[in-house]
Amino acid sequence: MRQRLALERTLLHDPRLLLLDEPFTGLDQAAAAAVVERLDALARNGRIVVLATHDLDLAARVATRAVILRNGRLAALHDDRGSLRERYRDAHAEQG
Repeated sequence: MRQRLALERTLLHDPRLLLLDEPFTGLDQAAAAAVVERLDALARNGRIVVLATHDLDLAARVATRAVILRNGRLAALHDDRGSLRERYRDAHAEQG
């Protein structure tokens, strides 16, 4: 509840850009689904949503683009290799 309330408070000023760090932490499945819906609606309405998360399944539902950071550097992320989780594994394997 606190996480969702913090998100809604952030949106009061109708920002064009949202930078979110682990927005799904501490949320149950229903609350996480509500946040996903809210982020989808914001993106459809022209907002830019940038989020950092370790939850690849939720990220895959929300993201239009994804990057993987490994040791603070961008890892190769191929768009043609299946799910985000599979692409993450591939990028991790390539980096050694």
